[in-house]
Amino acid sequence: MAGALDRLARGGGVGDEALWFIRAAEQYVDHSRDWEFLRQALAPACEALAQRWIEGAPGVGYRLAPDGLLTSGGEGGLTWMDARDAGQAVTPRAGKPVEVNALWHHALGLLERWAARRNLPDKSRHYAALQELCGRSFRQRFWNAAEGCLYDVVDGPAGAPDGAIRPNQIWAVALPTDLLDRPQAAGTLAVVERRLMTPMGLRTLSIEDRAFAPSAAGGEFARARHQGAVHPWLMGAYVDAVFRVHGRTARGYARAEAALQTLLTDHLREGAFGHVAECFDGAAPHAPRGASASAAALGEVLRACVETRAERW
Repeated sequence: MAGALDRLARGGGVGDEALWFIRAAEQYVDHSRDWEFLRQALAPACEALAQRWIEGAPGVGYRLAPDGLLTSGGEGGLTWMDARDAGQAVTPRAGKPVEVNALWHHALGLLERWAARRNLPDKSRHYAALQELCGRSFRQRFWNAAEGCLYDVVDGPAGAPDGAIRPNQIWAVALPTDLLDRPQAAGTLAVVERRLMTPMGLRTLSIEDRAFAPSAAGGEFARARHQGAVHPWLMGAYVDAVFRVHGRTARGYARAEAALQTLLTDHLREGAFGHVAECFDGAAPHAPRGASASAAALGEVLRACVETRAERW
């Protein structure tokens, strides 16, 4: 954790990596209860990262817009959908990406709580006000009433919101800050399940989309990687979203376990034994592609398994 923090501080970054780091910092503190490290190093460093976006520091990829959301220009600040083909972004997402702003809203709430814990009331109120503005703008700008879910990107170069059905919206449901109201959260989860779910996890693009690429084989890997390929690392967020919508009820546990069934009972015994592939074809039979052993995929699948408390796995 300390090493990652030092690299972020020195490297700046042009994408969303600092937002993912803040989320990881929260999970570290939740499990370690290392309050002294939080007080002395972690909270001040995360505040410094947030301040870069608030001030619009050069080279950080995103900046705070007047509506409280994070925005980027040009080709956009990098997101995890960063595949390039012949030097061009396959999935351009300039503007305000949905998961970047869900993470931003969550980070602001976290910084508010950490400031209060450190007896810094002015900072706490500052982050609370920013989070309230961010949340209000998010619900207004990202809600796609026609589909009953969230746009993938708003305020991009094209002007019109990007209505492609992608899994990035699951983070607005999964993160524990109640960004969406209950009907919106339930609707978003239902659309993700109906349009993106496969036995291996969530597709990166709806199979009904004209840009959907069914196979990531050979030279098609770069083009298909985020245009339909299934990424199992998203299963962690999906399971979190299931429990946010359905609670830790029999229904919630059943849905979470069913989503993990094939990955945990079949795939772990294939390929690199005991590991999870980076991604799979978006179309059946969902052949594994990319790295045969992905730390991100295995880590999130195992975390999802722990969250389900499914001892039989």
